[in-house]
Amino acid sequence: MVASVTMLNSTVSRSRLVDPDETDTDHHHDYTFVPSKSLLSACSEKIVAYIVGFVVFKLKTTLYCETCIDALTDVDDRQICSLIKMKTKGGLVFPSKDIVDVCLYCEQVL
Repeated sequence: MVASVTMLNSTVSRSRLVDPDETDTDHHHDYTFVPSKSLLSACSEKIVAYIVGFVVFKLKTTLYCETCIDALTDVDDRQICSLIKMKTKGGLVFPSKDIVDVCLYCEQVL
């Protein structure tokens, strides 16, 4: 497996392979950086909310639990859902604040 990892890493411009024999514990790697909320622009946040609205829309067609569906959706008109408000003609779904917050965090980390 080590040979395949080494071969894969030699084909990419930036290698993220951590050498298990490396004893330098003070060495900071770029992938250990967890960005803060300020690194996502307002436009990016609105796009994430728009995509989350689509995912919630699809989930609503497969779920039968009314409590679960109510937890996914929200009628609150928040600034982050302004793209949904602008694009909807009655068919788009406003996702709940909790779902949007989870997806924004995932977007920041990944």
